[in-house]
Order: sequence, then structure tokens, then C-alpha cells
Amino acid sequence: ARRKRRVAKKLDQARKKSAHILDNEDIGSREKANEINKLYKKAAAAGKKREVSYVVAKKHKAQKRAQRPANVKGPYKQVDPRMKKDTAAKRSGAKQGQKRRLKGKQAKPTKQFNTNKSAPRR
Repeated sequence: ARRKRRVAKKLDQARKKSAHILDNEDIGSREKANEINKLYKKAAAAGKKREVSYVVAKKHKAQKRAQRPANVKGPYKQVDPRMKKDTAAKRSGAKQGQKRRLKGKQAKPTKQFNTNKSAPRR
């Protein structure tokens, strides 16, 4: 609801500005149209979430107030390089929790080499 309200407010502001631009007689009609298009495009973009790009922090760059990387535009999030490994480990841990399927000879127990049974306790 807040986002809708914000977008509506922006569109209303754009409408007022466009009316002001239309009243201005110093500018040509084509320029007026371009200006109005720009206004409405900007107002519509206010409602959309911007894509957050993730930047992996290198050794000396991983400080509290790191500078913006040169090749990154828009909102970004600086992440720890170990974070990837941690999340991968979590996923693999979840897989390990599942029951292990026995393959090949192990699946068919034999008297000599029975892996399905645990070792007898003494």
C-alpha cells in the first residue's frame, strides 16, 4: 500500500510539472514531449524495486566503510567471500541429512560382505 501511495504521489507531481512545462512557451513542442516522457518514466521507476548487485569484498577492501567499487552502478551489497562457501556448506549439510542409498553390491547383502548391518556390539 505504501509503495502504491508513493507511486501515486510521484505521478501526481509529474502531472503538475508536465502542466507547468506545457504552459512554458520558450520550449518547442518536441522538447516538451521529451521532458514530459522523462518525468513520467522517472515517476514510474519509483515504484519498482531496484536490483541489488552483490560485490565480493577482497582482502584489503573488506573494511567497515568501504568505497564504492568503480564498475558498480546503483544499489550494491558488499559480501564476505566466505559467505558463498558457508551457504554451500549449509546446502550440502541438508543433503547429508537425507537417507543414504546403497549402490551396487552393497545394496544386495551377502554373507561374506554385509554392509547393510552394523557391526555386532560386544
